[in-house]
Amino acid sequence: MEHVVCELSHYAHITLIAPKGSQECCPASVATQEISLHPLMGFFKEALFAAAGIARSKQFDLVLGGSGLVAPLLWLTSKYRKVPTACFIHGLDLIVESRLYQFCFLPAIRRMDLLLVNSEATRRIALAKGVPASRCVVLNPGVEVDGVSDSAETIQAFKVERNLSGRRIILSVGRLVKRKGLHQFISNILPELVRQNPDVLLVVVGAEPSASLIQERGYLKLLESIVAEQQLEQHVRFAGEVSDVDLRLLYQISRVLVFPLQEVKGDVEGFGMVAVEAASFGVPTVAFNVGGVGDAVSHGRSGYLVEAGNNQDFFTCVSKILKSDELFHSLSATAREFASRFSWSKVGKRLQSVLAEFVLAK
Repeated sequence: MEHVVCELSHYAHITLIAPKGSQECCPASVATQEISLHPLMGFFKEALFAAAGIARSKQFDLVLGGSGLVAPLLWLTSKYRKVPTACFIHGLDLIVESRLYQFCFLPAIRRMDLLLVNSEATRRIALAKGVPASRCVVLNPGVEVDGVSDSAETIQAFKVERNLSGRRIILSVGRLVKRKGLHQFISNILPELVRQNPDVLLVVVGAEPSASLIQERGYLKLLESIVAEQQLEQHVRFAGEVSDVDLRLLYQISRVLVFPLQEVKGDVEGFGMVAVEAASFGVPTVAFNVGGVGDAVSHGRSGYLVEAGNNQDFFTCVSKILKSDELFHSLSATAREFASRFSWSKVGKRLQSVLAEFVLAK
């Protein structure tokens, strides 16, 4: 949300209630009230008191929330001052399998005056949950597409230091959860890719979530066991969480990003931000067309969208990118062009337009 706050601060006076550590990411003009995120119920209680205090002392035109998790707070605050509410919705905050959440939070989401949903897929979920279509606006997230690239010397030193020289890198970026489908990719697709391309290395960036609406444990161990079973130890590397600098360098040396998503009950890929990030560095993505990833990958332009579960087509698309320099460079150029539409400056202008029209209409 820091980019959203920065974009809004260009034309609006903002008072922000956010977890501790947020202030250092915000412009000086943003009045920030920080609250400890843990325990979660304590955060809700303190945030409600903070919102009530702000509502008593300040005039404002809009209450805006970063996810469906804060929808009850938005609704209560708006009732006190009778101002419109808007909320960013990411997908999982509509379908999380919790009776308490569905009973308390979903009704508050339905009461929002405006939902800024991150993809067409998330919009469909919102409509299925009873949100009126007139209140849903698709606003794809932005990415940093500043065109930063490192020198050849820096890239080469990184390869040597991380023992990546002479390898064609298949990259996976994201939390290690079942819906990402890595277990299926490693079991059913990677072995044949390795047989045909012995220099291939799958680099997996990400860790199991520690603070999420859905808690999964043991997925990394499952992946490691599959790697051992398939005897792929020399072709898979689990990098864990990496710094922004290292991730930037990994993008620059990767041949293709894989996003083998699968449908998982109670979970959803709302958008697919990493596919746009990869595209901004000229890395094409091959993804199963699941959830909101269709908004984040342009088929034939920034990579390929494959019918869910079609392992053969997924293999074929990845293999073509690995083997053809001409195809890779062509997709790299068009991927960068595609990613430019998600720059924060452009997303910020769309957000300004949507909110201005919404507030004026109210």
